Amino acid sequence: MLSVALKKPSLTSYLRYGDLHWERKPFCSSVLIDTLNTTLRPFPEYCPKKPSNHDAELVCTLTNAIKQRRSHLFHHALAPFAHRLRADHLIWSFPHLRCHPALALSFFRWFCRHNRFVPAEAQAIAAHLALSSGRVGAARQLLRQGLVSHRHFIEQVIYTYRYWSSDPSTFDLLFSVAVELGKLDDARSLFKRLTAFGVVISVDACNAFLSYLPVDEALNVFVEFPLCGVRWNVTSYNIVIRVLCGVGKVGMARDFLRNMDSVDGFPPDVISYSTVIDGYCQAGELQKAYELFEEMGKKGLKPNKFTVNSIMGLLCRNGLAVEAERLLVQMVNQGIVPDSSVYTTLMNGFSKIGDLSAVYRMVNEMKDRVSLLML
Repeated sequence: MLSVALKKPSLTSYLRYGDLHWERKPFCSSVLIDTLNTTLRPFPEYCPKKPSNHDAELVCTLTNAIKQRRSHLFHHALAPFAHRLRADHLIWSFPHLRCHPALALSFFRWFCRHNRFVPAEAQAIAAHLALSSGRVGAARQLLRQGLVSHRHFIEQVIYTYRYWSSDPSTFDLLFSVAVELGKLDDARSLFKRLTAFGVVISVDACNAFLSYLPVDEALNVFVEFPLCGVRWNVTSYNIVIRVLCGVGKVGMARDFLRNMDSVDGFPPDVISYSTVIDGYCQAGELQKAYELFEEMGKKGLKPNKFTVNSIMGLLCRNGLAVEAERLLVQMVNQGIVPDSSVYTTLMNGFSKIGDLSAVYRMVNEMKDRVSLLML
């Protein structure tokens, strides 16, 4: 899903979080709507500095040489100009090559090889050209290089956007790259700045950001971003549930699970349940894990290997390897094919209670199942 222009904020209520529960609280949307209506503004006009007559003539000659000799190696076509070119000439050349993005990008790469400094403005334009011509991988790499090399690169992407791109997916990509680089403050700043222009980052990109955050910040973002137009999905809830379970707040994760369907209309999936079940198993709360396991079945959700292995692991740690094996049999009867990790859990469980014959039996059963899978 791509970024979209923000036309009108949602009028629905939003969740507020407490220590151990979530509840619906009314949200006064009129203030937000009035603010958006009065503060939305167009992207800045792209107004590069003007070249002198001499520079304009050089750029014209240069770009004609590039377009006329496109089949030749670039270093042959550009060799006569190499000693005269500055960063400004690169920027001034782009408008002449706008209809030939492949040539513009080839010239950009050539310039980068022959010059130590490439301005952020040129880097941003090259990224726009790459994305607008369908070269997503190249655009991602250019944005990555820009964020690494230039302190105010995001400002240049915004500044050049209106003339060179006007494709909101540019910001999805920029946001995602910032997150991948660990520049979370830059990503959040970009998100906030874009709302002033009526653009909202896609939920997929926001999910990636959410997954990088510690629990308190993740909860804040989960509440804050919908006020700017983001509509979370099941993946979003699962990310927050995983983060909560990771810090031992399994009760709060279960409350999230309960509210998914009732608040936002997203029924929990197998991942939602499995994550909370594993959280309870890690906390040693077998009864609560079983309750959710049974609830899954009542909702028609088929447990996966991760779900079952979590419960089996707790049973084995408690010396209940025999009961864990019964769960394995139930798992097989439901058509779930156990993998080596499931058998390893059982072997460890039987080994713990000193039942070596059961360990050997598990080894042989695992070998037989692996052989069947290979047929």
